[in-house]
Amino acid sequence: MTAITVRFEDRGQDFLEFDIENGKIIAARPFQHDIWAGREVVSTGIAAGDYLVIRTAAGQRTIIHPVAEVRPLGEPLQIGPTDI
Repeated sequence: MTAITVRFEDRGQDFLEFDIENGKIIAARPFQHDIWAGREVVSTGIAAGDYLVIRTAAGQRTIIHPVAEVRPLGEPLQIGPTDI
C-alpha cells in the first residue's frame, strides 16, 4: 500500500484525516493523533464512500464516518465551492 491521506466526511467528529503508510495510521488530524496513530488498517483499496476498518487491542473496529476522499500523502486537499 502506498502512503495515502484519507479524509472523512465531517460529521462533527474530532478527526477529519488519517495519514496511512504500510497499513498503519501514522497521523490523525486535527485531533486524536495519540488515539489513532499506530493502529493497523484492515481495509484495502480504500475509496470515497467506504467505511475504514481498523484493528485495535479489542479487535476490529469500523469507523462510522464514511471516507470522503483518498489522495496520495502530501498532495494538497482539493477544495470545492461547497467546502467554502
